[in-house]
Amino acid sequence: MRGLRGERDIQSLAIFVHGVLASLHTLGVIYNLRRKNWLQAGFHTMAAAYDAWATSEHMIAVRRLPVLESSPVAVIEVVRPVAVNE
Repeated sequence: MRGLRGERDIQSLAIFVHGVLASLHTLGVIYNLRRKNWLQAGFHTMAAAYDAWATSEHMIAVRRLPVLESSPVAVIEVVRPVAVNE
């Protein structure tokens, strides 16, 4: 089970890193557009698009991993509130 937990940790870290990079590249796009640096804005746009795509790929990879008994996802599903019929 340690291998799955390690893989989940690596994928979670990759999601975080690519998400932060996509956000920072988006700020770079805004900054360069305001200063009319069209070429740099284009490069930042491409980099932000790649990081957004990479983030989604890592999220798909996490969904493909089996749910561990001690993972927060398993706990959330067990504690989910049930609607009461009146």
